[in-house]
Amino acid sequence: MTEQDQKDVGDLLKYEDGLDTAVEFWIFATNLGDKSSYHWLHSGRSVIYSVFYNNQPDNADNTENCLQIFQLTKGNFFWNAVPCAFNLRFICQYKNQSSGNNGIGVL
Repeated sequence: MTEQDQKDVGDLLKYEDGLDTAVEFWIFATNLGDKSSYHWLHSGRSVIYSVFYNNQPDNADNTENCLQIFQLTKGNFFWNAVPCAFNLRFICQYKNQSSGNNGIGVL
């Protein structure tokens, strides 16, 4: 995921219909194996861009090793570190067959 891709996820979620302010998603980055920085699970590359919420990540109880994105208020998304065992929703990227453009879907 490029820095631009990372920014685009938050921007695209702003226009996803039906998301309430309690919605939370995995963004598939972790600091497991290297507590000094976060890395993308699919590539191992460092997370470059971030929009962490105030005073985050704080690694409360030394158990917060995976990243989520959540909607604080309508259209305002932030990142937070949470335990990897949390049950959160997913963001999926797909290619629109009719337009050929990439899109996102939420599960």
